[in-house]
Amino acid sequence: GSLDSVVPYVCGYPFVYGFNVPLQLCGLGSLQQLITGNTPYSASIVFPGDGHVPWASNAAKFYRVDTLVTSFLYAEVTGTAPSSCGALPAGIQNINNADISIFPNPASNVINVRSSEFMTNISLTDEMGRILSQYNGINSLSYQINTAKLSSGIYFVRIENGQGQSVRKITIE
Repeated sequence: GSLDSVVPYVCGYPFVYGFNVPLQLCGLGSLQQLITGNTPYSASIVFPGDGHVPWASNAAKFYRVDTLVTSFLYAEVTGTAPSSCGALPAGIQNINNADISIFPNPASNVINVRSSEFMTNISLTDEMGRILSQYNGINSLSYQINTAKLSSGIYFVRIENGQGQSVRKITIE
């Protein structure tokens, strides 16, 4: 986060467990230009106004970080160059401006999908990439999917809006 006191967003002295540490640290705010100037492969997310590890207690922020890391590592492992936002498999573009949450996770009977941007289409796939269900023309900030008939396992929800697509992993118990 841009207000991180443990690893300051720009150069500063960390504040850990109530103590100022006499060691200057420089965070992403001062290092981003150096990173992007020296490697074609980098990915980052800044959470304005947040402190240290803002995704630890916020599911939507966790999914954004998880998607970015997964996409970046996928690109590195497969040898495809990631974009600045992290390349997703199969040409999927990450929705950078939408906070998306899917709950409960793990789920049993239903999952709720919420987004800060209007969703147009949602699809549910299994681990093999087979489309199990599609919901088109949603035009809503929230949607509920019945998962009662699904077997236990890992599934993926693809959410589309006017800006692109994003994929979230869910577990069905």
